[in-house]
Amino acid sequence: MYWKLPNVEMFNCIQSYRTISTEHCSFCFTLAAQMWCLGRYLPLLVGDLVPEENEMWQNFILLLQIEEIVFAPKTTVQLAAYLDVLVGEYLEDFHRLYKRPLLPKQHFMVHYPRQIVR
Repeated sequence: MYWKLPNVEMFNCIQSYRTISTEHCSFCFTLAAQMWCLGRYLPLLVGDLVPEENEMWQNFILLLQIEEIVFAPKTTVQLAAYLDVLVGEYLEDFHRLYKRPLLPKQHFMVHYPRQIVR
């Protein structure tokens, strides 16, 4: 039996990058929703090519687990406590692996578990 492959246009969440050009710089940017969608599909696209022991990949997977909880339609107090552990581990590993200060957006994740419980 053959499986019918879905139409690629159906996954239209990753659109082409828009380029902004000025005299002094040219760079690409995407919308947050596009990056979120890319993050969700990236493990399906290249996950089998990345060694399991790769710490940067493991850190990325932690971020995906955090997103699953944060964007969940319903949560529990226990899930918020687990989120607190995941966020702490993610931020600590991120700082250790990339050796740069955290962005304010990353710091805001520290407050998510408390906000969920409210």
